[in-house]
Amino acid sequence: MGDGAIAKDLSVITRLIRESAHKLFKQSKYSASDLFSRRSEIAKANLVIHLASSFIANRYLVWAEVPFKNRHSKRSNRFDLSIEFGYDNAENSMCLKIEAKRIAQGEEDRKIQEVIDDFERIKSWRDPLYLFRKIERLYGAIVIIFPEKCGKDGSISSPSLSEWWSTPQSAAPLPYSKEALSRLRAILEGGAKAKGVVLAGPPWNGGSRLAVSYAVFDFGSRSANDLAEGKKTKLYALIIRYATKSGGTWRSSFAPSQTYATQKDAEAAMSRMDFSELAGKHKLQEGEKLAEITLELHVETVRGDKRLRMLRYVPKDM
Repeated sequence: MGDGAIAKDLSVITRLIRESAHKLFKQSKYSASDLFSRRSEIAKANLVIHLASSFIANRYLVWAEVPFKNRHSKRSNRFDLSIEFGYDNAENSMCLKIEAKRIAQGEEDRKIQEVIDDFERIKSWRDPLYLFRKIERLYGAIVIIFPEKCGKDGSISSPSLSEWWSTPQSAAPLPYSKEALSRLRAILEGGAKAKGVVLAGPPWNGGSRLAVSYAVFDFGSRSANDLAEGKKTKLYALIIRYATKSGGTWRSSFAPSQTYATQKDAEAAMSRMDFSELAGKHKLQEGEKLAEITLELHVETVRGDKRLRMLRYVPKDM
């Protein structure tokens, strides 16, 4: 697949994402209250509907809530949308995975981590259903809708994440932590082939405006031969899980997994891990205490996921 064809795919994906945002904004002028609801799934669901509509209208195959195996557990998670290009070609096809989010005030760093996790899931996607034909290219897109407070003219008084997204070297938006933004910046600057923001025009709903930011990624080939030969597709992953406790409630969260081409490299990285340092970096919610950290070494192939080694750390005050 030549550079020209890849550039064309990326251009089409970007155009249809922006088109979806404009259609959603046009509709919101008549009834936008649900998009500003505190229930994030409402705004996200409406964004996903418009994304699906734009790709369907352009004759792509679109599947919603597509299951995939979560490397962190035996449960299956789901991509918001899976879109196929060139599906009428028996030997080659392109696939686009889209993950959508709603980020509003008060959801800052938690949602940033979810965005990073979404990127990692798309990047590492493998699906046995595609073993019988070649997926010539895997693309990914992260699309986020932001309800933001604004003035009567639509302006905002401080830097916003939606605008920072396009130029991540600009002034950091508050109240996001520098650490979270640094990890997100590395993804946007290191891998995004296209990124941008679409802002809704007037009228602004009660001093609030809508923005949609997006990033499009090219993750390369997923050939049938490479996927079918498990020995050639081994990937070693270090997975860090945090368990926290608040009263009688337990919560688990994961740091972005780190992957290595060889077991030797993965084990060397594992031996260098400092649990005290990991504990200090983990941000606790109000009233929470860190109960446990587990560090797991997994080997992953298209044939499955196997844990090779696990280390556990429990703070002294637990």
